[in-house]
Amino acid sequence: MEKQLNHPPESAPRRIPGAGRVVCACLAAVAAVGCMPKPLGPRIGEAGVEIPSTWQATRAARKGVDSDWLRKTGGAPLSVLVG
Repeated sequence: MEKQLNHPPESAPRRIPGAGRVVCACLAAVAAVGCMPKPLGPRIGEAGVEIPSTWQATRAARKGVDSDWLRKTGGAPLSVLVG
């Protein structure tokens, strides 16, 4: 009868416990940093738009938000989503 080996042969690659988690965490960090947008503050001049010295609201904006907007726009189906 042949003797069975209880350990892998010397040529088999050894696994490092938790290495998969470390690799996944590093890849996630690189992906997150690569997706961050650039700040627009210093580039505002490139837009070619002059910033107004004062702001004015339209008549509708000065009235404020209509408190009955939900009923006027969608009724019951929309209130399920909003409320």
